[in-house]
Amino acid sequence: MATVKKLKFTRYVLPDPTDAKKVRYVNAGTSGAKKISEEGNTYFIVWKESGKQKKEATGLTDKRAAQAFLAQWITAREHGRTGLVDPFKTHLDRLVIEHLDDYLQGMTDGTHKKEVSRVIRNVIEKTGSVKLRDVTADKITDYLTAHPASVGTRIKHRVYLSGFFAYLFRLNRVPANVTDRVAMPTTRSDEKPRRVRRPYTLAELQRLMRAACEYPVAVRGVNKGGRPRKDGKPAQLRNPPQLTEEYRDQLTRDGKERELVYRLLLSTGLRRGELSRVTVAMFNNDKIIAPNRILKHKPPRATHLVFPVVPTLAAELQAHVIGKTPKDKLVKVPCASNMIREHQARLKHAGVEYKTEDGAADVHAFRMTMNIYLKRKGVEHWKRQLCLRHTAKDITSRNYDPDNTKPRTMKKSVYRLMSRLDELIISTREVAQK
Repeated sequence: MATVKKLKFTRYVLPDPTDAKKVRYVNAGTSGAKKISEEGNTYFIVWKESGKQKKEATGLTDKRAAQAFLAQWITAREHGRTGLVDPFKTHLDRLVIEHLDDYLQGMTDGTHKKEVSRVIRNVIEKTGSVKLRDVTADKITDYLTAHPASVGTRIKHRVYLSGFFAYLFRLNRVPANVTDRVAMPTTRSDEKPRRVRRPYTLAELQRLMRAACEYPVAVRGVNKGGRPRKDGKPAQLRNPPQLTEEYRDQLTRDGKERELVYRLLLSTGLRRGELSRVTVAMFNNDKIIAPNRILKHKPPRATHLVFPVVPTLAAELQAHVIGKTPKDKLVKVPCASNMIREHQARLKHAGVEYKTEDGAADVHAFRMTMNIYLKRKGVEHWKRQLCLRHTAKDITSRNYDPDNTKPRTMKKSVYRLMSRLDELIISTREVAQK
């Protein structure tokens, strides 16, 4: 027999290291975690079916209103079994914009939420959909086919729609996720193909880290003559520049900081934009405690994510942050356009080809390198997906797994594997310094 009641939720919390008045939710079994039980604000319909307990949200906070909703729910359910009433009729006849508003309420405020709202509202407008039942797989397919943007943008739109309808299906508002019948967009014949990345080899990483340290001093220690002359002749080379010891030390620190950026991108799985928002207050000796607002993708109901920092890198970061305030950036990360230009210059200085027949060695390829390294060491797919924080399983396998990588039996943890890789990368730098 069905009934309505408020459900209790059990959670485990730890004090927030960045704010004493807040807590962060953690997994059960975490050391020092406190177990708390909270009662929900809204009523749920609870019943047993085939020996299993099931529940459905009513969205109501008043008990009498929830009981009236239960009576209507039972009637519709009984009629639906005999084919008299569609059990999804109430939701399908509701305005699709209202469903979208419900979906957005559960998302964290920020640029990602605004972009999801903009894309889905644009789809609703372009397809002429008013009610939820008006949004069909054929309309979404026609929208994606007619969209003039690149394949990457069209795939992003499909991902946003898939998340929206997965939410509706989870709440029993639709019989199925309509995007399951929408084919993944592909590159058009007249469209420039998507950039293909390649992972770095160990030798390339070692040369790149050395080049990152040496590049600022090496470039400013050479006089190229300046601008061409007005008559079109090449500039005349002058005397080599004289760098003061103070300026040379500053350039050396800048090179060292860029090496720290590269190693953080490789060992933590953070994206360039995410790392650029990490402050000194978020670094805690051997880990980075990043709040959700700075992350592109994060698990639901989590206020923070913890990124362990390998020992060799953590020691250098502790020395790097001396003299900085908690609000200062942990490391200086250029904007996207400048990062591409500066990264290509350092690759050239290191003798590493940016583009080969295997793909491009850009900044985002550090995440790909992390994934390939862990895969070759036998780390399971779900663990690698968790480290990279990919929303879909096929992203990890489709975009980050070349066909020539074969998994082996896992013997070590992800943390120890990344620690070993960082030690190998800086080993040649330490030999060169001696």
